[in-house]
Amino acid sequence: MSTPDLELIKKHYKKLHKDWSDEEVERQALETMNKYLLLNKDKLSEAERQDKVEFEKALDRESLNSYLDNI
Repeated sequence: MSTPDLELIKKHYKKLHKDWSDEEVERQALETMNKYLLLNKDKLSEAERQDKVEFEKALDRESLNSYLDNI
């Protein structure tokens, strides 16, 4: 699971609210990002853990392949 880019959120708010100042857009984008991270922290941590496990499995396979190539 990936998090949305802050610049993308800012661009969205600028398009939606053309009358807002840059400071208001920045504030609202940060607030939205923080809400997203708070609401999805369990999913994000699980996805990060899953990525770590997959990476370790890939390293193990690569190590085994390297070992077998050298036999």
